[in-house]
Amino acid sequence: MLRILMIGPLSGPPGGATILFRQLIAELQIQPDVALNVVDTSHGRSRVSGLWRLLSITFRTIAAITKSDVVSFHVSSMRATLYAAFLWILCASTGRPWVLRIFGDASVKHSKMSTTYRELVDWILRRCPLLLVETQHAQNYFRPRCRQVEWYPNSRPLPRFDPVPSCGPASRFIFLGHVKPSKGIRDIFAAVRLMTTPARVDVYGPLHGDIEVSEFTGAVRYRGELSRREVANVISNYDVLLLPTHYSGEGYPGVILEAFAAGLPVIATRWQAIPEIVTAGNGILVEAHDPLHLAAAMQYLMHSPAKLRPLHLGALQTARRFDSVVWTERFVQLTLDLVAQRQSEQLLATSSVKLN
Repeated sequence: MLRILMIGPLSGPPGGATILFRQLIAELQIQPDVALNVVDTSHGRSRVSGLWRLLSITFRTIAAITKSDVVSFHVSSMRATLYAAFLWILCASTGRPWVLRIFGDASVKHSKMSTTYRELVDWILRRCPLLLVETQHAQNYFRPRCRQVEWYPNSRPLPRFDPVPSCGPASRFIFLGHVKPSKGIRDIFAAVRLMTTPARVDVYGPLHGDIEVSEFTGAVRYRGELSRREVANVISNYDVLLLPTHYSGEGYPGVILEAFAAGLPVIATRWQAIPEIVTAGNGILVEAHDPLHLAAAMQYLMHSPAKLRPLHLGALQTARRFDSVVWTERFVQLTLDLVAQRQSEQLLATSSVKLN
């Protein structure tokens, strides 16, 4: 039985990191040979100060670590990795290996840190037995800084049956996610105004920043928020996902993988790591901050129904690469390897002492 101590955002608001951490916990809980201890790092709506929350996380980690074979720490903020310095001390003193997983494009986050913070993070990463990062670019970026770094992407459960592709032209576009300027929502407004052929765009998600419901008029309609259970059913009613994001923390947006699982091609920006998953086989890439380019891509799919079927099949094929069941099994194997490696090191150290 592999005993894993999982530390991460379990009960926070439904952002990407929380969704992914909950998903991994749920899938690990049904693994027959895995036992979990979970320390929730979410602050939720609690009024408890940051210091007291940090102390609570620390005390719960200390209480659980001796009952675990390996520790896995999941964060979305690079500054949160500084807590891993304590984790390194605790794991070293108890002989437990540990894993650090960073959500989003960690390479971008790391490069934007101040020199002092970056040096502190690098000091921690040099002592980390295993770093898991979301993008391939981040994997290459961190290789010189870590003992071992693995590509561990965003993933989603696949539907039981492949969706049936639309036979007609694209006419139903969807935006799903945090509705804020950095996700390109105003670029969608501008693109629709530029189009010569009317398009319907439905927008789902919580409003953020200065975006107001009154901005949604005509062909771009605000449809409110969705629960996690509603996402798959709703997204399958559309033809194409729009995500003209220029959000600085973007890694592999989960909504793109949701769209692929439903067989939807994606029109997204050529932004950070998105071109690693959106290709000519499953969608169209446009430039960020470019409503004209976005409008042209939308009209292309509206007037080219023959192009939709191969993009639909390409989306489904890509979704299989990011099947969460496959990646949960990969996580278990990586932690098993880490435990076996630590046991071998301890055995060699013991043998060396006896020989001397």
